[in-house]
Amino acid sequence: MEPDRSYLPIHKEYLLRPRVQALLAEGARHPLTTIVAGPGYGKTQSVAAFARDVKARLIWLQIDRILNVPALFWRDLRLAVARELPALSQALLNFPFPQSPSELDAFLHLFSRQIYLGSRVVAVVDGYEALQDAAIRRFFEALIEADLEHFSLIIVSSRQRDFFLGMNTDENHAFRLSAAQFRFNRKETRALFAHNGLSPSRVTLDAVEKLTDGWPLAIRLVIRQLLQHPELRMDRDPIDMAHAMALLRREYFDIYEEPIQRLLIKLALLEEFTPSVLSALSPVDMHQVSDLLSQNLFITRQGTHPPRYIIQASYHLMLLQMKSWLSAEETDAVYAAAGPCFLADGEALRAANCFARCGKYDDLLRAIRQIPPSTLDHASITFLLDQLDTLPAAFIEARPEANLIRANLFFFDDDISRAEAMLLDLIRLLETQEERAEATRLIGEACFTLAELYIARSDPLCIHYMRRAYNCLPNGSDYRDANFFPVANDSVFFTPAGVPGGYAAMEDLVLEASVLARRLYRRQEVSIGFLAVAEGAMHTWAFDRAQEMAYRAIHSAQFDGQHDVLCNALFVLLRIAVLRGNAEQAAEHLDALTAYIQDNNLTALYNLRDSVLAWYYMKLRNLTRVPLWVQQGLDLAARLRDASDRDMLMCGAYYMELGNYHHALAVLDQTEIYCTARGMYFITRLSTRIMSAICYARSGREDEALRAFHQAYTLARPNGLLLIFAEMGRYMRSLVDLALARCPQDFDEAWLRGVRAKASTYAKHLSSMSKALCRAEPQTREEGLLSHRQREVLDYLVKGFTQAQISEAMHISINSVKKHILSIYNKLGAVNRAEAIYIATTQKLIN
Repeated sequence: MEPDRSYLPIHKEYLLRPRVQALLAEGARHPLTTIVAGPGYGKTQSVAAFARDVKARLIWLQIDRILNVPALFWRDLRLAVARELPALSQALLNFPFPQSPSELDAFLHLFSRQIYLGSRVVAVVDGYEALQDAAIRRFFEALIEADLEHFSLIIVSSRQRDFFLGMNTDENHAFRLSAAQFRFNRKETRALFAHNGLSPSRVTLDAVEKLTDGWPLAIRLVIRQLLQHPELRMDRDPIDMAHAMALLRREYFDIYEEPIQRLLIKLALLEEFTPSVLSALSPVDMHQVSDLLSQNLFITRQGTHPPRYIIQASYHLMLLQMKSWLSAEETDAVYAAAGPCFLADGEALRAANCFARCGKYDDLLRAIRQIPPSTLDHASITFLLDQLDTLPAAFIEARPEANLIRANLFFFDDDISRAEAMLLDLIRLLETQEERAEATRLIGEACFTLAELYIARSDPLCIHYMRRAYNCLPNGSDYRDANFFPVANDSVFFTPAGVPGGYAAMEDLVLEASVLARRLYRRQEVSIGFLAVAEGAMHTWAFDRAQEMAYRAIHSAQFDGQHDVLCNALFVLLRIAVLRGNAEQAAEHLDALTAYIQDNNLTALYNLRDSVLAWYYMKLRNLTRVPLWVQQGLDLAARLRDASDRDMLMCGAYYMELGNYHHALAVLDQTEIYCTARGMYFITRLSTRIMSAICYARSGREDEALRAFHQAYTLARPNGLLLIFAEMGRYMRSLVDLALARCPQDFDEAWLRGVRAKASTYAKHLSSMSKALCRAEPQTREEGLLSHRQREVLDYLVKGFTQAQISEAMHISINSVKKHILSIYNKLGAVNRAEAIYIATTQKLIN
């Protein structure tokens, strides 16, 4: 059964152009097609007509300015995918917008598995020129670079400069179409005239060519003029944008009565709109307005949940030129009416924009409060902060909650210093106010955010503010709920850097904070406290205590549904098992962690899973099992900005294991900058200094090695933090020897020798476990993994043969070649040819 593609923006007046359709068909045989032409060239209509009949599964995504917020972009992408790939759409429901390298890697594997299960997939991204968000652009760049079999991406843009600079656009990979291909030739112009019941003379066609230069929009407007005013003589001057706008206005605006004209201008203010917005603004019967819009060549209706109306770029530009028709009061009324409609439709960000523009500031705060913090990313936070910047000083003075919301947004965006300053100022202000009930509530919320902020900074001040929040909020926080608190992408550790006795105070502090947090987060249990104690005990070599608290964290996390805490606690147990040399127990904990994430489809924890796998297999020197995105080095120039501190640390460790100390130091420097800028991640900062010391020593830069090692020693020794030093194993032994030989006076010699002994024992455990792993895992996979035919195809892929060349060499059809390739990818878990070759090589399936 053919899919219903009635949602595509094809107007009934569209003339099918076989020449353009053939070009699009050629483009769809490439992984990437770029279409660049200005407004009015019929790009969207032509691609939609092609997509309507293409024998492939279709993803059609329309971009507008507000989709620069990744959360909204991801929602629209899921809806677009749902039309013909419902299983993929369902799988993406619990999958966050992928920004980190491991998330992108996980998405590509999920996406490739789904598209390989059926016919070819063609994805169209229309209106790409509206896309400015760097994270979304990198998402498309990753999709292009993956070079997926069975998948074609068509990007439609009005501006050439909007395309990625680094993407693969060689002639075999990318097919380019420009305005030249979309201009009407003489034959097509004659056909368009005939389509409208006109038989132009040669003189008329000459005049149209000179007037329009083949610009489709201008030709259609000229034809419309001739249909209504056949006595008109055509101007022979080349058409320009002003002339086209005048024609557009005359033929697609002036024909409406004034109430509809004003409605169109109002709708243009919103860029796109839903039926509920249209109903709220419509001055006449809704059915009449819908009929009028359906007849407009430049307004299309897309989607179903809810449907949306999109205004074509040139028509939108023309309408905005007439904004002066509306008074300031009318403009405000448009936004005031649209805001509640967008909010009811689940479009909180659009609603916030509307409320900010019309000065309904209480509603703006209400809209922001309705957005779950877990869905906020940097782009959406920046967008909301821009809306809050519209608040007048008098309103903020009367509603200090506005600054609380602003501070929370800075906190969610890791702008810790600014959030801290705003919260402290807010508390000082509220303490002077006479209206105690509301002021007390806001003080409690501000103190609670400060407590979370100081927890992230490993600052003991957290307990002071936790106690104040607890006393001010008898019913818990209105700004947080049981599902809010995230585990940071680092060990949750409260010991201040270099403060003697910090760990002893930390346990009492954490356990008290857990009790207070039960009310504040409205939970029965708060397992993160047990996890923090477990990690602190592990770092100070108290393994029995660490193991006990890790199991308590797991039990509590299961009760609360805190998946991230549970998995971090399993990682604690894994590290302890490795430290004790218990290979069987370590393997059980690793399997439990990865299976838990996989079985529960916890895509938000793929970063944690990959980091744990990378850590484990690097320790055992089995680098072929390290996740591919780590092996590929994060692409230092482009991808580090998307990585978390743990991502970067794993990448630095991988380079160190390879002996590529130059790249390792570059990543570690970036990691240090990342952590220092946020004032967070003490354990990560300690790790970077230890690893940097090792890299300097291995590079022969002994003075720099000793300086970095002493910095780490100074941070760790006051609280007896030994774990990270010992986990460096064989590297730490040589570093300690260097310190003992060069400057023993700068260190406690007994401490150095103790660390060396622990590192030596750890290295022996790792060596034993590595040998056991080699014995347990055969060096080659079962012969039955790939069939003989598939191995033959794989050999040709290694040699660089194209599908056509493989078909000719093996005397089989190209469709059979494609089926073999897709089977190879599925069996190996690869997303493309390069990855399949790499996996097959490392697993010794090929030489």
